[in-house]
Amino acid sequence: MRKLAILAGLALAPLAIPAAASACSPIPNYRPPSRAEQERGVREGFRRAHAVLEVVAETGSSYPRPGRMRVLRVYKGNYRAGARFAVTGVPGSMCGAGDVPAGARGIIMIHHPGDRITFQGFVAPAHVAMLRRAGLLPAR
Repeated sequence: MRKLAILAGLALAPLAIPAAASACSPIPNYRPPSRAEQERGVREGFRRAHAVLEVVAETGSSYPRPGRMRVLRVYKGNYRAGARFAVTGVPGSMCGAGDVPAGARGIIMIHHPGDRITFQGFVAPAHVAMLRRAGLLPAR
């Protein structure tokens, strides 16, 4: 009986070992940025962006299948309202923006234009408000 218990324990041991989580590994000694650092980063991201657009997802993306976005308003860049382009979600969405659902609407920054645009997420509403206060986006 004791041998059976030991064998059962050994057989179940792999299930008891914690598996790697499906998330980004924490960076050692990570310190979240202050609000001022976040805002500075968003302003710099806006200045470096090839395009800043208000868009709506006509079809959602599901990695690796791209989705399709339609431009509603152009704040910066060589796009025009009504233009459509494909966006690819980020694999392993726990580390990135992931996929975008159909009908989602928001402002995006495109840093690397080309045939394959990766959806990096919409600009957060608080950051949109900050960009408006800074005069980088027009008031509504």
